[in-house]
Amino acid sequence: MNQEPPFVVVSQPDVSILGQINCARRRLLVVAPGLTEEVARAIASKWQELGRDSVRVVLDPDPDNCRLGYGDLSALKLLQAAAAEHWR
Repeated sequence: MNQEPPFVVVSQPDVSILGQINCARRRLLVVAPGLTEEVARAIASKWQELGRDSVRVVLDPDPDNCRLGYGDLSALKLLQAAAAEHWR
């Protein structure tokens, strides 16, 4: 079976993360302390494209992450709504 190795992003600017999200063809896993709204929109769009079982998002909803600049509350809300849409 010819499987591509997973691509792992440790720390990247948003433009690079957006490019990697757009390149996902079968599966997308995002693990981060937080995300910007722009990245969250890209994830939600890719989720719609790949289907509910192909995307996993693990975030830390601690308010300190937003205060430290690791993400936006609006991004969490956007992804929560996207998840609810897929898991009805």
